[in-house]
Amino acid sequence: MEKSTKIILAAGATTAIVVGGIVIYKKRHEIFDQVKMITTKNYFTINEMIASETAKKQKIDNTPSEAVKANLQALITNVLNPAREIYGRPITVSSGYRCPELNKAVGGVSTSQHVTGHAADLVPATANGSIAEIFAACVAVGKFDQLIIEQNSKGTKWVHVSYDPTKNRHQMLSYLATREPKYITITADQAKQYV
Repeated sequence: MEKSTKIILAAGATTAIVVGGIVIYKKRHEIFDQVKMITTKNYFTINEMIASETAKKQKIDNTPSEAVKANLQALITNVLNPAREIYGRPITVSSGYRCPELNKAVGGVSTSQHVTGHAADLVPATANGSIAEIFAACVAVGKFDQLIIEQNSKGTKWVHVSYDPTKNRHQMLSYLATREPKYITITADQAKQYV
């Protein structure tokens, strides 16, 4: 499906412009922000959100329930597709849904949002890709619970993003396996220091 933009003018608005994905209505020197109504391409599928090499190797059934599928679709629709649109290049989901057995096998904590289908780990799919730009694209989307630049003890980095409409806390963090404390709160500007 081709990208289309639909702008609905607020009652009495005289001007509408699109800035960074936000429709700005100007009326009597007041500015009202409304989220741009946009139909995006579907860049991600449920199948890639449940794919796992570890599950294949260890013969773990990583089939999600219907409730988890709904959570994954909400994550795709509200965060991943819009972030991919902003980023403008392919993104790989390195980890999406993990059933409890798979989550344990990869060393995930029992409270991981991957277990409920609310989270995905993202990396660039191309050599010219950028962890920092993926993070910035997720920030620009604005709909997230946690957005984390993560790095394991081997130095591998990725962006963890979660979406849960019942508790979107808009937390931005950095996680470094070799640092104490492992998690620290960061701002969007500080994120560049951790990628």
